Amino acid sequence: MYVIGTSGHVDHGKTLLIEALTGINADRLPEEKERGMTIDLGFAHFTNPGGEIIGVVDVPGHERFIRNMVAGAWGLDCALLTVAADDGWMQQTEDHAWVLKYLKVPIVLLVITKIDLVSPEVFEAIKEDIYGEYWRIFEREPKILGVSAKSGKNIEELKELIYQELKKNEIPRERYPYLYLDRIFSKKGSGVIVTGTLKGSSLSKEDNLLVFPLMKEVKVRTLQAYYSEVDSAEPSCRVALNITGVKKEDLKRGYCLSSRNSQFQGATEIITYLYNYKNKENKIQEYVKNHKEIEMSAGTWNCKGVVHFLGTGNIARIILSESFPMYWNQPFCILQPGGSSILGGGRVVWFGALTKEKRNKFLELSPLIPSLSKPSDYNLLQLKLLGFVPLSQETRFPKSEKESIVLLGPWACYLPWLKDQEERIVQLALKPGGIKIEEAAGKLSLSLTLVRLIIGQLINQERIKEINSVLFPPSLTQTDSLSSIGKNLLNLLKKNGPEGITLSKLEIPGAQKELRNLARLGMAVSLDGNLFYAQETYQNLKEDLLKGFSPGDRFSIPQGKDKIGLTRKYMIPLLNKLETEGFVKRDGDFRVVLKLP
Repeated sequence: MYVIGTSGHVDHGKTLLIEALTGINADRLPEEKERGMTIDLGFAHFTNPGGEIIGVVDVPGHERFIRNMVAGAWGLDCALLTVAADDGWMQQTEDHAWVLKYLKVPIVLLVITKIDLVSPEVFEAIKEDIYGEYWRIFEREPKILGVSAKSGKNIEELKELIYQELKKNEIPRERYPYLYLDRIFSKKGSGVIVTGTLKGSSLSKEDNLLVFPLMKEVKVRTLQAYYSEVDSAEPSCRVALNITGVKKEDLKRGYCLSSRNSQFQGATEIITYLYNYKNKENKIQEYVKNHKEIEMSAGTWNCKGVVHFLGTGNIARIILSESFPMYWNQPFCILQPGGSSILGGGRVVWFGALTKEKRNKFLELSPLIPSLSKPSDYNLLQLKLLGFVPLSQETRFPKSEKESIVLLGPWACYLPWLKDQEERIVQLALKPGGIKIEEAAGKLSLSLTLVRLIIGQLINQERIKEINSVLFPPSLTQTDSLSSIGKNLLNLLKKNGPEGITLSKLEIPGAQKELRNLARLGMAVSLDGNLFYAQETYQNLKEDLLKGFSPGDRFSIPQGKDKIGLTRKYMIPLLNKLETEGFVKRDGDFRVVLKLP
Protein backbone atom coordinates (compact mmCIF):
# COMPACT_ATOMS: atom_id res chain seq x y z
CA MET A 1 0.00 0.00 0.00
CA TYR A 2 1.04 3.60 -0.58
CA VAL A 3 0.03 7.10 0.42
CA ILE A 4 0.54 10.00 -1.95
CA GLY A 5 -0.30 13.68 -1.58
CA THR A 6 -0.54 17.00 -3.32
CA SER A 7 1.46 20.12 -2.58
CA GLY A 8 1.81 23.53 -4.16
CA HIS A 9 0.55 27.10 -4.21
CA VAL A 10 -3.02 28.01 -3.26
CA ASP A 11 -5.55 27.69 -6.09
CA HIS A 12 -3.21 25.65 -8.28
CA GLY A 13 -5.80 22.90 -8.66
CA LYS A 14 -4.72 20.37 -6.02
CA THR A 15 -8.17 19.45 -4.72
CA LEU A 16 -9.68 19.26 -8.22
CA LEU A 17 -6.75 17.08 -9.31
CA ILE A 18 -7.46 14.66 -6.45
CA GLU A 19 -11.13 14.57 -7.41
CA ALA A 20 -10.13 13.72 -10.99
CA LEU A 21 -7.83 10.93 -9.73
CA THR A 22 -10.18 9.45 -7.13
CA GLY A 23 -13.71 10.72 -7.77
CA ILE A 24 -13.69 12.09 -4.21
CA ASN A 25 -13.79 15.77 -3.21
CA ALA A 26 -11.31 15.91 -0.33
CA ASP A 27 -12.58 19.25 1.07
CA ARG A 28 -14.36 17.84 4.12
CA LEU A 29 -15.00 21.02 6.10
CA PRO A 30 -17.97 23.29 5.32
CA GLU A 31 -15.67 26.28 5.76
CA GLU A 32 -13.40 24.90 3.04
CA LYS A 33 -16.28 24.53 0.61
CA GLU A 34 -17.42 28.07 1.36
CA ARG A 35 -13.95 29.53 0.87
CA GLY A 36 -13.14 27.39 -2.12
CA MET A 37 -9.75 26.40 -0.71
CA THR A 38 -8.34 23.68 1.50
CA ILE A 39 -7.43 24.84 5.01
CA ASP A 40 -6.89 21.46 6.67
CA LEU A 41 -5.96 18.00 5.50
CA GLY A 42 -8.35 16.18 3.20
CA PHE A 43 -8.27 12.48 2.38
CA ALA A 44 -9.24 10.29 -0.55
CA HIS A 45 -8.08 7.11 -2.29
CA PHE A 46 -8.10 5.19 -5.55
CA THR A 47 -7.12 1.73 -6.77
CA ASN A 48 -4.26 0.88 -9.11
CA PRO A 49 -4.60 -1.67 -11.94
CA GLY A 50 -3.39 -4.42 -9.60
CA GLY A 51 -6.21 -3.71 -7.15
CA GLU A 52 -3.93 -2.03 -4.60
CA ILE A 53 -5.39 0.95 -2.78
CA ILE A 54 -3.44 4.20 -2.93
CA GLY A 55 -4.34 6.76 -0.29
CA VAL A 56 -4.29 10.46 -1.14
CA VAL A 57 -3.73 13.40 1.20
CA ASP A 58 -4.81 16.86 0.08
CA VAL A 59 -2.84 19.62 1.79
CA PRO A 60 -3.63 23.34 1.97
CA GLY A 61 -1.67 25.65 -0.31
CA HIS A 62 -2.30 28.95 1.43
CA GLU A 63 0.73 30.26 3.34
CA ARG A 64 -1.29 30.69 6.54
CA PHE A 65 -1.81 26.93 6.69
CA ILE A 66 1.79 25.86 6.13
CA ARG A 67 1.76 23.85 9.39
CA ASN A 68 -1.14 21.77 8.08
CA MET A 69 0.84 21.24 4.89
CA VAL A 70 3.80 19.85 6.86
CA ALA A 71 1.41 17.63 8.84
CA GLY A 72 0.07 16.18 5.60
CA ALA A 73 3.46 15.69 3.94
CA TRP A 74 5.31 13.77 6.66
CA GLY A 75 4.15 10.25 5.75
CA LEU A 76 3.96 10.48 1.95
CA ASP A 77 5.51 7.89 -0.33
CA CYS A 78 5.05 10.23 -3.28
CA ALA A 79 4.16 13.93 -3.62
CA LEU A 80 2.55 15.66 -6.59
CA LEU A 81 4.09 19.14 -6.62
CA THR A 82 1.46 21.07 -8.58
CA VAL A 83 2.12 24.21 -10.62
CA ALA A 84 -0.75 25.92 -12.46
CA ALA A 85 0.06 26.49 -16.13
CA ASP A 86 -1.49 29.96 -16.02
CA ASP A 87 0.43 31.02 -12.92
CA GLY A 88 3.84 29.32 -12.81
CA TRP A 89 6.23 28.74 -9.91
CA MET A 90 5.05 30.77 -6.89
CA GLN A 91 6.22 31.40 -3.32
CA GLN A 92 4.20 28.57 -1.81
CA THR A 93 5.43 26.24 -4.55
CA GLU A 94 8.93 27.11 -3.36
CA ASP A 95 8.08 26.61 0.33
CA HIS A 96 6.28 23.33 -0.30
CA ALA A 97 9.18 22.05 -2.38
CA TRP A 98 11.59 22.74 0.49
CA VAL A 99 9.23 21.01 2.92
CA LEU A 100 9.15 17.91 0.71
CA LYS A 101 12.93 17.93 0.53
CA TYR A 102 13.42 18.46 4.27
CA LEU A 103 10.91 15.70 5.11
CA LYS A 104 12.69 13.37 2.68
CA VAL A 105 9.60 12.44 0.64
CA PRO A 106 11.16 9.82 -1.68
CA ILE A 107 9.25 10.68 -4.88
CA VAL A 108 8.30 14.20 -5.95
CA LEU A 109 6.55 14.45 -9.33
CA LEU A 110 6.03 17.81 -11.04
CA VAL A 111 2.42 18.13 -12.22
CA ILE A 112 1.49 21.14 -14.34
CA THR A 113 -2.24 21.67 -13.87
CA LYS A 114 -4.80 23.69 -15.87
CA ILE A 115 -3.04 23.07 -19.18
CA ASP A 116 -6.37 23.63 -20.90
CA LEU A 117 -6.00 27.36 -20.06
CA VAL A 118 -2.72 27.99 -21.92
CA SER A 119 -1.26 27.51 -25.37
CA PRO A 120 1.33 24.82 -26.11
CA GLU A 121 4.02 27.52 -26.30
CA VAL A 122 3.17 28.85 -22.82
CA PHE A 123 3.08 25.29 -21.49
CA GLU A 124 6.60 24.60 -22.80
CA ALA A 125 7.88 27.86 -21.29
CA ILE A 126 6.36 27.02 -17.91
CA LYS A 127 7.78 23.50 -18.13
CA GLU A 128 11.28 24.78 -18.78
CA ASP A 129 11.05 27.29 -15.93
CA ILE A 130 9.85 24.87 -13.28
CA TYR A 131 12.40 22.27 -14.43
CA GLY A 132 15.15 24.64 -13.34
CA GLU A 133 13.46 25.49 -10.06
CA TYR A 134 13.01 21.79 -9.24
CA TRP A 135 16.65 21.04 -10.07
CA ARG A 136 17.85 23.91 -7.86
CA ILE A 137 16.09 22.46 -4.82
CA PHE A 138 16.12 18.68 -5.30
CA GLU A 139 19.36 18.47 -7.33
CA ARG A 140 17.93 15.79 -9.59
CA GLU A 141 16.00 15.61 -12.83
CA PRO A 142 12.22 15.82 -12.37
CA LYS A 143 9.45 13.74 -13.93
CA ILE A 144 7.02 16.30 -15.39
CA LEU A 145 3.49 15.81 -16.70
CA GLY A 146 0.86 18.36 -17.74
CA VAL A 147 -2.79 17.59 -16.90
CA SER A 148 -6.24 19.10 -16.96
CA ALA A 149 -8.46 17.96 -14.12
CA LYS A 150 -11.36 19.78 -15.73
CA SER A 151 -11.18 17.94 -19.08
CA GLY A 152 -9.53 14.79 -17.79
CA LYS A 153 -6.55 15.15 -20.10
CA ASN A 154 -3.57 13.01 -19.05
CA ILE A 155 -5.23 11.95 -15.77
CA GLU A 156 -4.86 8.27 -16.65
CA GLU A 157 -1.29 8.94 -17.76
CA LEU A 158 -0.62 10.56 -14.37
CA LYS A 159 -2.02 7.50 -12.60
CA GLU A 160 0.30 5.28 -14.64
CA LEU A 161 3.30 7.51 -13.85
CA ILE A 162 2.45 7.33 -10.13
CA TYR A 163 2.16 3.51 -10.30
CA GLN A 164 5.50 3.12 -12.08
CA GLU A 165 7.40 5.45 -9.74
CA LEU A 166 5.96 3.85 -6.61
CA LYS A 167 6.93 0.38 -7.85
CA LYS A 168 10.56 1.55 -8.03
CA ASN A 169 10.60 2.56 -4.34
CA GLU A 170 10.08 -0.20 -1.81
CA ILE A 171 8.50 1.04 1.41
CA PRO A 172 10.95 0.61 4.31
CA ARG A 173 9.77 -2.02 6.77
CA GLU A 174 10.54 -1.55 10.46
CA ARG A 175 10.03 -3.64 13.57
CA TYR A 176 7.20 -1.56 15.01
CA PRO A 177 4.13 0.26 13.67
CA TYR A 178 3.64 3.97 14.26
CA LEU A 179 1.31 6.75 13.23
CA TYR A 180 1.09 10.42 14.05
CA LEU A 181 -2.45 11.50 14.91
CA ASP A 182 -3.98 14.01 12.52
CA ARG A 183 -7.62 13.73 13.61
CA ILE A 184 -9.17 12.87 16.99
CA PHE A 185 -12.88 12.58 17.67
CA SER A 186 -15.39 10.51 19.58
CA LYS A 187 -18.38 8.61 18.28
CA LYS A 188 -21.37 7.66 20.37
CA GLY A 189 -21.25 3.98 21.19
CA SER A 190 -17.66 3.61 19.99
CA GLY A 191 -15.55 5.99 22.07
CA VAL A 192 -12.30 7.58 20.97
CA ILE A 193 -11.35 7.41 17.29
CA VAL A 194 -8.04 8.62 15.85
CA THR A 195 -6.76 8.72 12.29
CA GLY A 196 -3.31 8.87 10.74
CA THR A 197 -0.93 7.42 8.18
CA LEU A 198 0.39 4.03 9.29
CA LYS A 199 4.14 3.57 8.85
CA GLY A 200 6.74 1.08 10.06
CA SER A 201 5.06 -2.31 10.21
CA SER A 202 1.63 -3.93 10.27
CA LEU A 203 -1.01 -3.08 12.86
CA SER A 204 -3.81 -5.37 14.05
CA LYS A 205 -6.95 -5.28 16.13
CA GLU A 206 -6.32 -5.93 19.83
CA ASP A 207 -2.76 -4.59 19.56
CA ASN A 208 -1.50 -2.61 22.55
CA LEU A 209 0.15 0.69 21.73
CA LEU A 210 1.72 3.52 23.70
CA VAL A 211 0.77 7.18 23.24
CA PHE A 212 3.92 9.29 22.92
CA PRO A 213 4.77 11.57 24.69
CA LEU A 214 1.80 10.93 27.02
CA MET A 215 3.17 7.43 27.78
CA LYS A 216 -0.32 5.97 28.23
CA GLU A 217 -1.13 2.49 26.98
CA VAL A 218 -4.11 2.05 24.66
CA LYS A 219 -5.71 -0.92 22.97
CA VAL A 220 -6.90 -1.05 19.36
CA ARG A 221 -10.54 -2.03 19.62
CA THR A 222 -11.42 -1.80 15.93
CA LEU A 223 -9.40 -0.87 12.86
CA GLN A 224 -10.46 0.69 9.57
CA ALA A 225 -8.51 1.26 6.36
CA TYR A 226 -10.16 3.44 3.73
CA TYR A 227 -13.60 3.17 5.34
CA SER A 228 -13.58 -0.64 5.54
CA GLU A 229 -13.19 -2.52 8.81
CA VAL A 230 -10.15 -4.81 8.72
CA ASP A 231 -8.34 -7.15 11.09
CA SER A 232 -4.94 -5.73 10.19
CA ALA A 233 -3.40 -3.01 8.04
CA GLU A 234 -0.06 -2.68 6.29
CA PRO A 235 2.09 0.44 5.82
CA SER A 236 1.77 2.84 4.12
CA CYS A 237 -1.95 3.15 4.69
CA ARG A 238 -4.53 5.63 5.94
CA VAL A 239 -6.16 4.12 9.04
CA ALA A 240 -8.76 4.96 11.65
CA LEU A 241 -8.44 3.34 15.08
CA ASN A 242 -11.09 2.97 17.74
CA ILE A 243 -8.94 2.91 20.90
CA THR A 244 -9.58 2.32 24.59
CA GLY A 245 -7.57 3.35 27.64
CA VAL A 246 -7.51 7.09 27.04
CA LYS A 247 -9.95 10.00 26.87
CA LYS A 248 -10.38 12.21 23.83
CA GLU A 249 -9.39 15.21 25.99
CA ASP A 250 -6.03 13.58 26.76
CA LEU A 251 -5.03 13.45 23.11
CA LYS A 252 -4.05 16.09 20.61
CA ARG A 253 -2.88 16.29 17.05
CA GLY A 254 0.79 15.47 16.81
CA TYR A 255 0.81 12.72 19.43
CA CYS A 256 2.14 9.42 18.13
CA LEU A 257 0.98 5.84 18.60
CA SER A 258 3.61 3.11 18.53
CA SER A 259 4.73 -0.01 20.37
CA ARG A 260 6.25 0.29 23.83
CA ASN A 261 9.62 -1.04 22.63
CA SER A 262 9.80 1.19 19.57
CA GLN A 263 12.48 3.81 19.03
CA PHE A 264 10.09 6.68 19.77
CA GLN A 265 10.88 9.01 22.64
CA GLY A 266 9.35 12.12 24.07
CA ALA A 267 11.95 14.85 24.56
CA THR A 268 12.08 18.55 25.38
CA GLU A 269 15.74 18.90 24.45
CA ILE A 270 17.39 17.49 21.34
CA ILE A 271 20.57 17.76 19.29
CA THR A 272 19.93 18.22 15.58
CA TYR A 273 21.75 18.39 12.27
CA LEU A 274 20.40 21.37 10.29
CA TYR A 275 20.61 21.55 6.52
CA ASN A 276 21.86 24.52 4.56
CA TYR A 277 19.01 26.43 2.96
CA LYS A 278 18.50 27.91 -0.55
CA ASN A 279 21.83 26.78 -2.01
CA LYS A 280 25.22 25.43 -1.05
CA GLU A 281 26.74 28.86 -0.53
CA ASN A 282 24.12 30.08 1.97
CA LYS A 283 24.68 28.60 5.41
CA ILE A 284 21.86 27.57 7.70
CA GLN A 285 22.86 30.12 10.36
CA GLU A 286 21.96 32.95 7.99
CA TYR A 287 18.31 31.89 8.28
CA VAL A 288 18.06 30.21 11.69
CA LYS A 289 19.57 32.66 14.18
CA ASN A 290 21.51 31.48 17.19
CA HIS A 291 19.67 31.66 20.56
CA LYS A 292 16.45 32.70 18.80
CA GLU A 293 12.96 31.21 18.93
CA ILE A 294 11.82 28.93 16.11
CA GLU A 295 8.90 26.60 15.42
CA MET A 296 9.63 22.97 14.78
CA SER A 297 7.31 20.74 12.74
CA ALA A 298 7.66 16.98 12.40
CA GLY A 299 5.03 14.34 11.82
CA THR A 300 1.75 16.10 12.53
CA TRP A 301 3.31 17.89 15.51
CA ASN A 302 4.27 21.53 15.82
CA CYS A 303 5.79 23.39 18.77
CA LYS A 304 8.04 26.32 19.62
CA GLY A 305 11.63 26.08 20.72
CA VAL A 306 14.90 27.96 21.06
CA VAL A 307 17.90 27.00 18.93
CA HIS A 308 21.50 27.07 20.19
CA PHE A 309 24.25 26.21 17.72
CA LEU A 310 27.17 24.10 18.89
CA GLY A 311 30.06 25.90 17.26
CA THR A 312 29.79 27.48 13.81
CA GLY A 313 28.58 24.46 11.84
CA ASN A 314 25.26 22.74 11.38
CA ILE A 315 24.94 21.00 14.76
CA ALA A 316 22.33 22.70 16.96
CA ARG A 317 20.74 22.06 20.33
CA ILE A 318 17.01 22.85 20.39
CA ILE A 319 15.14 23.32 23.67
CA LEU A 320 11.43 22.77 23.05
CA SER A 321 8.44 24.30 24.80
CA GLU A 322 6.86 20.87 25.35
CA SER A 323 7.72 17.21 25.00
CA PHE A 324 7.93 16.24 21.35
CA PRO A 325 7.30 12.61 20.20
CA MET A 326 10.08 11.68 17.80
CA TYR A 327 12.52 9.02 16.63
CA TRP A 328 16.23 9.11 15.85
CA ASN A 329 17.13 10.58 12.46
CA GLN A 330 13.60 11.96 12.07
CA PRO A 331 13.38 14.77 9.51
CA PHE A 332 11.71 18.05 10.48
CA CYS A 333 11.05 21.57 9.25
CA ILE A 334 11.83 24.87 10.95
CA LEU A 335 9.28 27.64 10.60
CA GLN A 336 9.25 31.29 11.54
CA PRO A 337 7.48 31.54 14.94
CA GLY A 338 3.88 32.60 14.35
CA GLY A 339 4.60 33.21 10.68
CA SER A 340 4.51 31.21 7.47
CA SER A 341 8.14 31.28 6.27
CA ILE A 342 10.16 28.07 6.01
CA LEU A 343 13.50 28.83 7.66
CA GLY A 344 15.13 25.47 7.23
CA GLY A 345 15.05 21.79 8.09
CA GLY A 346 17.10 19.05 9.61
CA ARG A 347 17.04 15.73 11.40
CA VAL A 348 17.14 14.60 15.02
CA VAL A 349 20.49 13.09 16.03
CA TRP A 350 20.19 12.98 19.85
CA PHE A 351 17.42 12.93 22.46
CA GLY A 352 17.64 14.49 25.89
CA ALA A 353 19.80 17.01 27.72
CA LEU A 354 23.58 16.76 27.63
CA THR A 355 26.08 18.36 29.99
CA LYS A 356 28.38 21.02 28.57
CA GLU A 357 31.19 18.47 28.58
CA LYS A 358 29.09 16.02 26.54
CA ARG A 359 27.97 18.77 24.15
CA ASN A 360 31.63 19.58 23.50
CA LYS A 361 32.26 15.89 22.93
CA PHE A 362 29.30 15.81 20.54
CA LEU A 363 30.87 18.68 18.61
CA GLU A 364 34.07 16.63 18.28
CA LEU A 365 31.99 13.84 16.75
CA SER A 366 30.13 16.19 14.38
CA PRO A 367 32.13 15.15 11.25
CA LEU A 368 30.46 11.73 11.61
CA ILE A 369 26.90 13.12 11.73
CA PRO A 370 26.16 13.72 8.02
CA SER A 371 26.87 10.05 7.18
CA LEU A 372 24.82 8.51 10.03
CA SER A 373 21.47 7.09 8.96
CA LYS A 374 20.98 3.52 10.23
CA PRO A 375 20.00 2.36 13.76
CA SER A 376 23.46 0.81 14.08
CA ASP A 377 24.92 4.28 13.45
CA TYR A 378 22.88 5.65 16.36
CA ASN A 379 24.20 2.91 18.66
CA LEU A 380 27.72 3.83 17.54
CA LEU A 381 27.07 7.52 18.27
CA GLN A 382 25.80 6.61 21.75
CA LEU A 383 28.85 4.46 22.34
CA LYS A 384 31.36 7.12 21.29
CA LEU A 385 29.58 9.86 23.22
CA LEU A 386 28.77 8.01 26.46
CA GLY A 387 31.43 5.30 26.38
CA PHE A 388 28.98 2.46 26.97
CA VAL A 389 25.44 1.42 26.03
CA PRO A 390 23.15 -1.26 27.51
CA LEU A 391 22.73 -4.24 25.22
CA SER A 392 19.31 -5.28 23.97
CA GLN A 393 17.81 -7.17 21.03
CA GLU A 394 17.76 -3.86 19.15
CA THR A 395 21.44 -3.00 19.67
CA ARG A 396 23.51 -3.12 16.49
CA PHE A 397 26.93 -1.70 15.57
CA PRO A 398 28.65 -1.24 12.21
CA LYS A 399 30.93 -4.18 11.42
CA SER A 400 33.76 -1.75 10.73
CA GLU A 401 33.82 -0.85 14.46
CA LYS A 402 34.11 -4.44 15.71
CA GLU A 403 37.67 -4.03 17.02
CA SER A 404 36.78 -0.95 19.10
CA ILE A 405 33.84 -2.53 20.97
CA VAL A 406 34.19 -4.62 24.14
CA LEU A 407 31.22 -6.58 25.49
CA LEU A 408 31.16 -6.45 29.27
CA GLY A 409 28.20 -8.22 30.87
CA PRO A 410 24.99 -6.45 29.74
CA TRP A 411 26.95 -3.53 28.26
CA ALA A 412 28.91 -2.70 25.15
CA CYS A 413 31.90 -0.47 25.93
CA TYR A 414 33.94 1.71 23.61
CA LEU A 415 37.55 0.51 23.90
CA PRO A 416 39.22 3.97 24.28
CA TRP A 417 36.68 4.90 26.96
CA LEU A 418 37.11 1.58 28.75
CA LYS A 419 40.88 1.96 28.89
CA ASP A 420 40.43 5.45 30.34
CA GLN A 421 38.10 4.14 33.08
CA GLU A 422 40.54 1.35 33.89
CA GLU A 423 43.39 3.83 34.28
CA ARG A 424 41.25 6.04 36.54
CA ILE A 425 40.43 3.07 38.77
CA VAL A 426 44.10 2.10 38.98
CA GLN A 427 44.98 5.66 40.01
CA LEU A 428 42.23 5.71 42.64
CA ALA A 429 43.59 2.46 44.10
CA LEU A 430 46.94 4.22 44.67
CA LYS A 431 45.39 6.58 47.23
CA PRO A 432 46.58 6.11 50.84
CA GLY A 433 44.36 3.43 52.28
CA GLY A 434 43.10 2.41 48.83
CA ILE A 435 39.52 3.13 47.78
CA LYS A 436 36.25 1.32 48.40
CA ILE A 437 34.51 0.01 45.28
CA GLU A 438 31.39 2.08 46.05
CA GLU A 439 33.52 5.23 46.27
CA ALA A 440 35.19 4.45 42.96
CA ALA A 441 31.79 4.04 41.28
CA GLY A 442 30.72 7.40 42.69
CA LYS A 443 33.84 9.19 41.47
CA LEU A 444 33.41 7.68 37.98
CA SER A 445 29.64 8.42 37.96
CA LEU A 446 28.98 4.85 36.82
CA SER A 447 26.70 2.09 38.05
CA LEU A 448 28.21 -0.16 40.70
CA THR A 449 27.51 -3.23 38.53
CA LEU A 450 29.48 -1.86 35.58
CA VAL A 451 32.35 -0.74 37.81
CA ARG A 452 32.57 -4.20 39.39
CA LEU A 453 32.87 -5.74 35.89
CA ILE A 454 35.68 -3.35 34.99
CA ILE A 455 37.38 -4.06 38.32
CA GLY A 456 37.08 -7.80 37.66
CA GLN A 457 39.10 -7.36 34.48
CA LEU A 458 41.74 -5.29 36.26
CA ILE A 459 42.09 -7.92 39.00
CA ASN A 460 42.49 -10.65 36.36
CA GLN A 461 45.19 -8.53 34.73
CA GLU A 462 46.83 -8.17 38.20
CA ARG A 463 46.74 -4.37 37.93
CA ILE A 464 44.86 -4.01 41.24
CA LYS A 465 43.69 -6.24 44.06
CA GLU A 466 40.64 -6.20 46.30
CA ILE A 467 40.62 -6.74 50.06
CA ASN A 468 37.33 -6.39 51.94
CA SER A 469 35.78 -4.45 49.00
CA VAL A 470 38.71 -2.00 49.03
CA LEU A 471 40.99 -1.63 46.02
CA PHE A 472 44.78 -1.49 46.32
CA PRO A 473 47.75 -1.68 43.99
CA PRO A 474 48.74 -5.36 43.58
CA SER A 475 52.04 -4.91 45.43
CA LEU A 476 50.55 -3.31 48.57
CA THR A 477 48.86 -4.85 51.58
CA GLN A 478 46.25 -2.99 53.58
CA THR A 479 48.84 -2.16 56.21
CA ASP A 480 51.35 -0.97 53.60
CA SER A 481 48.82 1.57 52.38
CA LEU A 482 48.46 3.20 55.80
CA SER A 483 50.17 6.41 56.86
CA SER A 484 52.53 6.33 59.84
CA ILE A 485 49.75 7.75 62.06
CA GLY A 486 47.36 5.05 60.82
CA LYS A 487 49.86 2.29 61.57
CA ASN A 488 50.46 3.65 65.08
CA LEU A 489 46.71 3.85 65.77
CA LEU A 490 46.18 0.29 64.52
CA ASN A 491 48.92 -0.96 66.85
CA LEU A 492 47.35 0.99 69.74
CA LEU A 493 43.92 -0.50 69.03
CA LYS A 494 45.33 -4.01 69.11
CA LYS A 495 47.29 -3.26 72.30
CA ASN A 496 44.27 -1.71 74.13
CA GLY A 497 42.00 -4.68 73.38
CA PRO A 498 38.52 -4.25 74.98
CA GLU A 499 39.33 -0.71 76.11
CA GLY A 500 39.77 0.35 72.48
CA ILE A 501 40.37 4.02 71.63
CA THR A 502 38.06 6.83 72.63
CA LEU A 503 38.34 9.41 69.86
CA SER A 504 37.43 12.41 72.02
CA LYS A 505 40.39 11.66 74.32
CA LEU A 506 43.01 11.50 71.58
CA GLU A 507 45.27 14.48 71.05
CA ILE A 508 47.05 13.15 67.98
CA PRO A 509 46.69 15.49 64.94
CA GLY A 510 44.82 13.76 62.11
CA ALA A 511 43.72 10.88 64.36
CA GLN A 512 40.02 11.31 63.59
CA LYS A 513 40.58 10.97 59.82
CA GLU A 514 42.96 8.02 60.27
CA LEU A 515 40.64 6.11 62.61
CA ARG A 516 37.74 6.51 60.20
CA ASN A 517 40.02 5.35 57.40
CA LEU A 518 40.88 2.25 59.42
CA ALA A 519 37.16 1.60 59.88
CA ARG A 520 36.55 2.11 56.16
CA LEU A 521 39.29 -0.41 55.38
CA GLY A 522 37.76 -2.95 57.78
CA MET A 523 40.74 -2.89 60.16
CA ALA A 524 38.81 -1.10 62.90
CA VAL A 525 35.19 -0.94 64.02
CA SER A 526 33.43 2.22 65.17
CA LEU A 527 30.89 1.32 67.85
CA ASP A 528 29.27 4.74 68.22
CA GLY A 529 31.46 7.18 66.27
CA ASN A 530 33.62 7.79 69.38
CA LEU A 531 34.67 4.35 70.64
CA PHE A 532 36.81 2.27 68.24
CA TYR A 533 37.98 -1.35 68.48
CA ALA A 534 40.41 -3.29 66.37
CA GLN A 535 38.44 -5.53 64.00
CA GLU A 536 39.81 -8.69 65.65
CA THR A 537 38.89 -7.42 69.13
CA TYR A 538 35.33 -6.63 68.07
CA GLN A 539 34.87 -10.04 66.43
CA ASN A 540 36.17 -11.84 69.54
CA LEU A 541 33.89 -9.87 71.90
CA LYS A 542 30.87 -10.54 69.66
CA GLU A 543 31.57 -14.27 69.50
CA ASP A 544 32.28 -14.55 73.26
CA LEU A 545 29.08 -12.67 74.16
CA LEU A 546 26.75 -14.76 71.97
CA LYS A 547 28.51 -18.10 72.50
CA GLY A 548 26.16 -20.67 74.02
CA PHE A 549 23.01 -18.77 73.02
CA SER A 550 20.49 -19.76 70.35
CA PRO A 551 18.25 -17.45 68.31
CA GLY A 552 15.37 -16.38 70.53
CA ASP A 553 17.33 -16.55 73.80
CA ARG A 554 17.31 -13.50 76.03
CA PHE A 555 19.96 -11.96 78.28
CA SER A 556 20.26 -8.87 80.49
CA ILE A 557 23.03 -6.28 80.45
CA PRO A 558 24.45 -7.52 83.79
CA GLN A 559 24.55 -11.07 82.38
CA GLY A 560 26.42 -9.81 79.36
CA LYS A 561 28.89 -7.81 81.45
CA ASP A 562 29.66 -10.84 83.57
CA LYS A 563 30.09 -13.06 80.51
CA ILE A 564 32.75 -10.98 78.72
CA GLY A 565 34.07 -8.83 81.57
CA LEU A 566 33.13 -5.37 80.21
CA THR A 567 31.92 -2.42 82.23
CA ARG A 568 28.62 -0.74 81.32
CA LYS A 569 30.65 2.09 79.65
CA TYR A 570 31.78 -0.39 76.96
CA MET A 571 28.86 -2.82 77.09
CA ILE A 572 26.16 -0.38 75.92
CA PRO A 573 28.01 0.75 72.72
CA LEU A 574 28.80 -2.90 71.94
CA LEU A 575 25.16 -3.96 72.27
CA ASN A 576 24.02 -0.99 70.14
CA LYS A 577 26.48 -2.00 67.43
CA LEU A 578 25.24 -5.59 67.52
CA GLU A 579 21.69 -4.31 67.23
CA THR A 580 22.49 -2.24 64.12
CA GLU A 581 24.08 -5.35 62.57
CA GLY A 582 20.97 -7.42 63.32
CA PHE A 583 22.49 -9.83 65.84
CA VAL A 584 20.26 -8.76 68.74
CA LYS A 585 17.20 -6.64 69.38
CA ARG A 586 16.11 -4.71 72.47
CA ASP A 587 13.18 -6.00 74.54
CA GLY A 588 12.84 -3.77 77.61
CA ASP A 589 15.89 -4.34 79.79
CA PHE A 590 16.79 -7.48 77.86
CA ARG A 591 18.41 -8.31 74.52
CA VAL A 592 16.94 -11.04 72.29
CA VAL A 593 19.38 -13.02 70.16
CA LEU A 594 18.37 -12.89 66.45
CA LYS A 595 21.32 -14.66 64.82
CA LEU A 596 24.78 -15.94 65.65
CA PRO A 597 28.13 -14.80 64.20
